[in-house]
Amino acid sequence: MNIFLLSYILILGVGLSCYYNKRGKKNFCIFSGCIYFLLAALRSYKVGGDTFNYCNMFEAVGKLTIDQVLTISDKDPVFFIFLFIVRQITDNYT
Repeated sequence: MNIFLLSYILILGVGLSCYYNKRGKKNFCIFSGCIYFLLAALRSYKVGGDTFNYCNMFEAVGKLTIDQVLTISDKDPVFFIFLFIVRQITDNYT
């Protein structure tokens, strides 16, 4: 089952269960935030449609110098610099 479909079903279930509750909005925000946090924190190649591309970018940036990174990062230089710094610290993308 696609993990995003599962997250949508969980959020819908949490929303329906919190609808009639007095503190429903607060509980919904907390529970849906936890679900999305877990989805982002426990990711791998199988979670997310674009994770594979980000992992490939992470590997590619590790083979470049900072000058090359600044040359290829015309749209989002801050992200590529951050990616370069993280890649210098660790080889693990998760």
